[in-house]
Amino acid sequence: MLGILTTAVSPWVFWFFFSEPVFKFAGGLSVKAASVYAVYIFVFLFFVGLVSFPLQVVDSFIIERRYGLSSRGFASWMLDVVKASSLSMGFSIVSLAFFYASIYHFPGTWWLISVLAWAGFSVLMVFLSPLIIIPFFFKYLPLDPDVIKNKIMDLSKKTGIIVNDVCRVDLSKKTLKANAALVGIGKTRKVILADTLTENFTPDEVEVVIAHEFGHHKGRHIMKLMVFSGFWAFLGFFLLFLFSGRVSNISGTSEMADVRTLPVIFFLVCVYDILILPLRNFYLRYLEKEADDFALDITSRPGIFIAVMEKLASMNLADCDPPFLRKIFLYTHPPISERIAMARRKPWKERLAE
Repeated sequence: MLGILTTAVSPWVFWFFFSEPVFKFAGGLSVKAASVYAVYIFVFLFFVGLVSFPLQVVDSFIIERRYGLSSRGFASWMLDVVKASSLSMGFSIVSLAFFYASIYHFPGTWWLISVLAWAGFSVLMVFLSPLIIIPFFFKYLPLDPDVIKNKIMDLSKKTGIIVNDVCRVDLSKKTLKANAALVGIGKTRKVILADTLTENFTPDEVEVVIAHEFGHHKGRHIMKLMVFSGFWAFLGFFLLFLFSGRVSNISGTSEMADVRTLPVIFFLVCVYDILILPLRNFYLRYLEKEADDFALDITSRPGIFIAVMEKLASMNLADCDPPFLRKIFLYTHPPISERIAMARRKPWKERLAE
């Protein structure tokens, strides 16, 4: 939460001290509007990232090492930060350049164009994730033993979910946490297993984990989440359109298409995200519960499910029963205690003692 607040404050610092000097500097480099906008956007995003960097070091490097969740050095960690920042910077510059171009060329409908572009980009990222994003940070490893792959493929046939491949990645080089995912769409869909999962969980436990991931697909959760997020994106862009005049006035510019409105827009987006965060997390927890239900129904192994939850909690140092406010603002998954309690309540075919 402190990171969110820091990110929300940083645009005002930039606007007050650096906005005009950076805009004039960019104008001195080139007379082309596209170049000026690109330089301004780059410097602004770099500044916001720089302000949040100390918290990022503490949260994802120092704390992870202190509690034994990671053993890698600072250079390795920093390389991933540079990779992620480079990708984010590239996507953001292109996206924001398109956003401002839409405002300039389509003053009455830019907000709707932005929503459609956001939706298209989201679908593209889901498709490209296993082809570009994941290999950019991890190496695909051979999956051994075959018993795990066979179980997953049998589960695929049982659920009617088409899986093109089952892969393993070297997550252990970055963290000791365990994870798995069903990624991609169409021909790029594959199961990704962390080596920390395959090395520390039995084949039956891995099957339960993947059954949960299949539950997301069977419940069309990606589509539902995109519709859910699309609604809030639609509302957010429309509100920004309605108050575009106020945004320009606060920014000290004559029009919304002026790139110097970016700090104010960025701040408003941060506030908007904070306001809808409890609703978003509530919906995500609901979808995760549905996936748990599916995993338990399809495997009928609550004992193994509970063992998986307890093992994940231990490996990931999860807070099994967090305070209410932390849960609604920070938890995208139900707490472990709730997931175990759900497994114990349902009338499963297998007895928990078995």
